Amino acid sequence: MLYLNTFRPLCGGKCGKAAIKRYGLQPYIDGSIRREPDLELELPTISALCRAGRFAPKLALGDVVVYMTVAGRFNETKRRLVAVLQVCLPPFSDHEVAYRWHLDHGRPIPSNCWVKPNPPRPYDQSNPPKDYPTVDKYSVWDRSYRERARQHGAFLVTRALFKSLSTPPPIEDEVLTSIFGKIPGTQNPRSISPQEFSTLMDRLGIDIPEWSSSFAVTLE
Repeated sequence: MLYLNTFRPLCGGKCGKAAIKRYGLQPYIDGSIRREPDLELELPTISALCRAGRFAPKLALGDVVVYMTVAGRFNETKRRLVAVLQVCLPPFSDHEVAYRWHLDHGRPIPSNCWVKPNPPRPYDQSNPPKDYPTVDKYSVWDRSYRERARQHGAFLVTRALFKSLSTPPPIEDEVLTSIFGKIPGTQNPRSISPQEFSTLMDRLGIDIPEWSSSFAVTLE
Protein backbone atom coordinates (compact mmCIF):
# COMPACT_ATOMS: atom_id res chain seq x y z
CA MET A 1 0.00 0.00 0.00
CA LEU A 2 1.01 3.60 -0.60
CA TYR A 3 0.10 6.45 1.75
CA LEU A 4 0.33 10.24 1.86
CA ASN A 5 1.05 11.79 5.26
CA THR A 6 2.13 15.14 6.72
CA PHE A 7 4.19 16.43 9.63
CA ARG A 8 5.06 19.83 11.11
CA PRO A 9 8.73 20.64 10.45
CA LEU A 10 11.17 22.26 12.84
CA CYS A 11 11.39 25.31 10.58
CA GLY A 12 7.63 25.85 10.88
CA GLY A 13 7.80 28.26 13.84
CA LYS A 14 9.89 30.92 15.56
CA CYS A 15 11.21 28.54 18.25
CA GLY A 16 12.15 25.93 15.68
CA LYS A 17 13.99 28.45 13.54
CA ALA A 18 15.96 29.55 16.60
CA ALA A 19 16.86 25.91 17.31
CA ILE A 20 18.07 25.43 13.74
CA LYS A 21 20.35 28.45 14.05
CA ARG A 22 21.60 27.63 17.56
CA TYR A 23 22.17 23.88 17.18
CA GLY A 24 22.75 23.49 13.45
CA LEU A 25 19.74 21.23 13.03
CA GLN A 26 18.25 20.35 9.67
CA PRO A 27 15.20 22.56 8.99
CA TYR A 28 12.90 19.81 7.73
CA ILE A 29 13.13 17.29 10.54
CA ASP A 30 10.00 16.97 12.67
CA GLY A 31 9.57 19.75 15.23
CA SER A 32 8.42 17.67 18.19
CA ILE A 33 10.42 16.67 21.26
CA ARG A 34 9.74 13.13 20.03
CA ARG A 35 10.45 13.40 16.31
CA GLU A 36 7.51 11.83 14.46
CA PRO A 37 8.59 10.52 12.08
CA ASP A 38 12.25 10.39 13.08
CA LEU A 39 13.89 11.31 9.78
CA GLU A 40 17.35 11.94 11.22
CA LEU A 41 18.25 8.26 11.29
CA GLU A 42 19.77 6.15 8.52
CA LEU A 43 16.67 3.97 8.95
CA PRO A 44 13.84 6.42 9.69
CA THR A 45 11.14 5.29 12.11
CA ILE A 46 7.37 5.76 12.35
CA SER A 47 5.21 5.29 15.43
CA ALA A 48 1.71 6.17 16.62
CA LEU A 49 2.83 9.10 18.80
CA CYS A 50 1.25 11.60 16.43
CA ARG A 51 -1.92 10.00 15.03
CA ALA A 52 -2.57 7.34 17.68
CA GLY A 53 -4.42 4.41 16.13
CA ARG A 54 -5.28 6.14 12.86
CA PHE A 55 -2.12 5.36 10.90
CA ALA A 56 0.94 3.47 12.21
CA PRO A 57 -1.01 0.35 13.32
CA LYS A 58 -2.23 -0.28 9.78
CA LEU A 59 1.21 -0.19 8.16
CA ALA A 60 2.78 -3.45 7.00
CA LEU A 61 6.09 -4.67 5.61
CA GLY A 62 6.69 -3.12 2.18
CA ASP A 63 4.22 -0.23 2.57
CA VAL A 64 5.42 3.16 1.31
CA VAL A 65 4.68 6.49 3.03
CA VAL A 66 5.11 9.85 1.31
CA TYR A 67 5.78 12.57 3.90
CA MET A 68 5.13 16.22 3.10
CA THR A 69 5.03 19.20 5.42
CA VAL A 70 1.75 20.68 6.60
CA ALA A 71 0.61 23.93 5.02
CA GLY A 72 2.47 26.91 6.44
CA ARG A 73 4.30 30.11 5.60
CA PHE A 74 7.80 28.77 6.23
CA ASN A 75 10.42 28.92 3.49
CA GLU A 76 8.22 30.64 0.92
CA THR A 77 5.96 27.71 0.14
CA LYS A 78 2.99 26.01 1.71
CA ARG A 79 4.19 22.44 1.46
CA ARG A 80 7.32 20.49 0.64
CA LEU A 81 7.89 16.81 -0.04
CA VAL A 82 10.52 15.71 2.48
CA ALA A 83 10.68 11.91 2.41
CA VAL A 84 9.42 8.72 0.84
CA LEU A 85 9.81 5.84 3.27
CA GLN A 86 9.30 2.11 2.82
CA VAL A 87 8.66 -0.18 5.79
CA CYS A 88 11.58 -2.61 5.69
CA LEU A 89 10.96 -4.78 8.77
CA PRO A 90 7.86 -6.50 10.11
CA PRO A 91 6.18 -4.01 12.47
CA PHE A 92 7.23 -4.12 16.11
CA SER A 93 4.36 -4.63 18.54
CA ASP A 94 5.57 -2.07 21.07
CA HIS A 95 8.31 0.45 21.78
CA GLU A 96 10.22 -1.80 24.17
CA VAL A 97 10.66 -4.45 21.47
CA ALA A 98 11.76 -1.77 19.00
CA TYR A 99 14.20 -0.39 21.58
CA ARG A 100 15.77 -3.82 22.10
CA TRP A 101 16.14 -4.36 18.36
CA HIS A 102 17.99 -1.08 17.95
CA LEU A 103 20.27 -1.91 20.90
CA ASP A 104 20.96 -5.42 19.66
CA HIS A 105 21.91 -4.12 16.22
CA GLY A 106 24.07 -1.25 17.46
CA ARG A 107 21.77 1.40 16.03
CA PRO A 108 20.93 4.77 17.62
CA ILE A 109 17.65 4.82 19.52
CA PRO A 110 14.96 6.74 17.62
CA SER A 111 13.58 9.86 19.25
CA ASN A 112 10.02 8.55 18.81
CA CYS A 113 10.79 5.33 20.70
CA TRP A 114 9.23 6.01 24.12
CA VAL A 115 11.13 3.99 26.69
CA LYS A 116 12.48 5.28 30.01
CA PRO A 117 16.17 5.13 29.01
CA ASN A 118 15.44 7.30 25.96
CA PRO A 119 14.69 10.93 26.91
CA PRO A 120 12.89 13.35 24.57
CA ARG A 121 14.70 16.06 22.67
CA PRO A 122 15.25 19.27 24.70
CA TYR A 123 12.43 21.77 24.56
CA ASP A 124 14.65 24.39 22.94
CA GLN A 125 15.28 21.99 20.03
CA SER A 126 11.58 21.79 19.19
CA ASN A 127 8.85 23.74 17.45
CA PRO A 128 6.20 23.55 20.22
CA PRO A 129 2.52 23.51 19.25
CA LYS A 130 -0.02 25.81 20.86
CA ASP A 131 -0.96 23.09 23.39
CA TYR A 132 2.56 23.22 24.91
CA PRO A 133 3.72 26.83 24.41
CA THR A 134 6.20 27.04 27.29
CA VAL A 135 8.98 24.95 28.76
CA ASP A 136 6.77 24.43 31.84
CA LYS A 137 4.61 22.19 29.63
CA TYR A 138 7.58 20.04 28.58
CA SER A 139 6.87 17.11 30.90
CA VAL A 140 3.13 17.25 30.13
CA TRP A 141 3.93 17.13 26.43
CA ASP A 142 6.11 14.05 26.86
CA ARG A 143 3.58 12.30 29.11
CA SER A 144 1.00 12.65 26.35
CA TYR A 145 3.36 10.70 24.09
CA ARG A 146 3.92 8.06 26.76
CA GLU A 147 0.19 7.39 26.93
CA ARG A 148 -0.06 7.06 23.18
CA ALA A 149 2.91 4.69 23.13
CA ARG A 150 1.18 2.55 25.75
CA GLN A 151 -2.16 2.51 23.97
CA HIS A 152 -0.83 2.19 20.42
CA GLY A 153 2.52 0.42 20.43
CA ALA A 154 3.01 -0.11 16.69
CA PHE A 155 6.56 0.86 15.67
CA LEU A 156 7.96 0.76 12.13
CA VAL A 157 11.52 0.79 10.82
CA THR A 158 11.84 2.06 7.26
CA ARG A 159 14.36 2.74 4.55
CA ALA A 160 14.37 6.09 2.76
CA LEU A 161 13.62 5.86 -0.96
CA PHE A 162 13.97 9.64 -0.97
CA LYS A 163 14.85 12.13 1.77
CA SER A 164 15.76 15.81 1.72
CA LEU A 165 15.96 17.54 5.11
CA SER A 166 17.51 20.81 3.96
CA THR A 167 15.97 21.82 0.62
CA PRO A 168 13.04 19.52 -0.15
CA PRO A 169 11.07 20.25 -3.32
CA PRO A 170 8.01 22.50 -2.97
CA ILE A 171 4.51 21.19 -3.70
CA GLU A 172 2.11 23.78 -5.03
CA ASP A 173 -1.62 23.40 -4.41
CA GLU A 174 -2.33 23.03 -8.11
CA VAL A 175 -0.06 19.98 -8.28
CA LEU A 176 -2.00 18.24 -5.51
CA THR A 177 -5.42 19.17 -6.87
CA SER A 178 -4.48 18.09 -10.39
CA ILE A 179 -3.44 14.65 -9.12
CA PHE A 180 -5.91 14.01 -6.29
CA GLY A 181 -8.82 16.26 -7.28
CA LYS A 182 -8.41 18.26 -4.07
CA ILE A 183 -5.90 18.96 -1.30
CA PRO A 184 -5.79 15.54 0.39
CA GLY A 185 -6.62 15.34 4.08
CA THR A 186 -3.96 13.62 6.20
CA GLN A 187 -5.36 13.54 9.73
CA ASN A 188 -6.42 10.02 8.81
CA PRO A 189 -3.82 9.41 6.09
CA ARG A 190 -5.35 8.00 2.94
CA SER A 191 -3.94 5.39 0.65
CA ILE A 192 -3.01 6.54 -2.82
CA SER A 193 -2.83 4.63 -6.07
CA PRO A 194 0.41 3.66 -7.82
CA GLN A 195 -0.57 6.03 -10.64
CA GLU A 196 -1.08 8.94 -8.24
CA PHE A 197 2.26 8.17 -6.58
CA SER A 198 4.13 7.99 -9.89
CA THR A 199 2.52 11.17 -11.17
CA LEU A 200 3.40 13.07 -7.99
CA MET A 201 7.03 11.95 -8.18
CA ASP A 202 7.21 12.87 -11.87
CA ARG A 203 5.70 16.32 -11.29
CA LEU A 204 8.29 17.00 -8.58
CA GLY A 205 11.20 15.60 -10.57
CA ILE A 206 11.95 12.90 -8.00
CA ASP A 207 13.45 9.62 -9.20
CA ILE A 208 12.22 6.83 -6.94
CA PRO A 209 13.53 3.27 -7.25
CA GLU A 210 10.97 0.51 -7.69
CA TRP A 211 8.65 0.76 -4.68
CA SER A 212 7.06 -2.69 -4.91
CA SER A 213 6.86 -4.66 -1.68
CA SER A 214 9.10 -7.23 -3.32
CA PHE A 215 11.91 -4.77 -2.59
CA ALA A 216 11.26 -4.81 1.17
CA VAL A 217 14.23 -6.16 3.10
CA THR A 218 14.67 -7.87 6.42
CA LEU A 219 17.67 -6.57 8.33
CA GLU A 220 19.48 -9.09 10.49
